Amino acid sequence: MPATCSIWRVVVVIKREIVNVRVFQEFHYLAQRMLMPQDTADLVGTKGANFTFSIDAGMIPQNGGALLIVGGQADQKLVVAASGREVTVPNLPSGDSTISLALVWAPGETNDATIDVGTVTTGTVTAPVPKHTIDNGDSPGFVELFGK
Repeated sequence: MPATCSIWRVVVVIKREIVNVRVFQEFHYLAQRMLMPQDTADLVGTKGANFTFSIDAGMIPQNGGALLIVGGQADQKLVVAASGREVTVPNLPSGDSTISLALVWAPGETNDATIDVGTVTTGTVTAPVPKHTIDNGDSPGFVELFGK
């Protein structure tokens, strides 16, 4: 067998393996995306719920420190309590949404911020067990919501 034929086969095998790796990576990505959003959200509630959530580390500036981000809509400023650790969500959107928090971390603070449900005025809202956290030092920090 000529040497060029063997080289061609090696190239074909290498290309096939690269394609297999890429297909596996695509499959892995799609499999992760197939998780139900409520399975990965930080807070899950009924569409339209009015509630507060809190963090126990870091501080959120009161003026524009919390933004509700919903696909296809303008970002909405949310009310931050005087404590700098509680945010009011007046109307939980349907499906996936995200809250961006402009977190300020005190020098020497070492704790991550645990996300928890505060007062629920209308509807229902729950946090998973164990509660999710925002890593110390992250700014912005994100809270993923799901309304059903």
